[in-house]
Amino acid sequence: MAIYEVPLLKDTASFRYTIAIDGENFVFAFRWHQRSAAWYMTIMQADGTKIRSGIRLIENWPLNGRDLDPRLFDGVLILLRLDGKTGPPTYDDFQRGNVTLTLITGDDLPANTTTESPILSVVIQ
Repeated sequence: MAIYEVPLLKDTASFRYTIAIDGENFVFAFRWHQRSAAWYMTIMQADGTKIRSGIRLIENWPLNGRDLDPRLFDGVLILLRLDGKTGPPTYDDFQRGNVTLTLITGDDLPANTTTESPILSVVIQ
């Protein structure tokens, strides 16, 4: 098992990462939706094909859990609060660094926490 912290950008309401997981590239796109006052995430293949979209970011819940899509990586994405509060993160929570997105990958990886980042590229939209 390997654990990575996926950086969440500050000072922007929309951004995406290309991330290498288990030898494949995935795109994680994030956007702030003003009307619902919530952050949403989309997971795509490297070519832009959507695997999951409209994922509302909620704390302590596997954001890609229950999805048996064979195109999806083996692992779990969990949003954690660092400020002791509860509830979905606000726009300001991202700006202040009050939340972190953690990627826990499959059992076939070494059983330690690694410092090697899986982030290949970052795009601010």
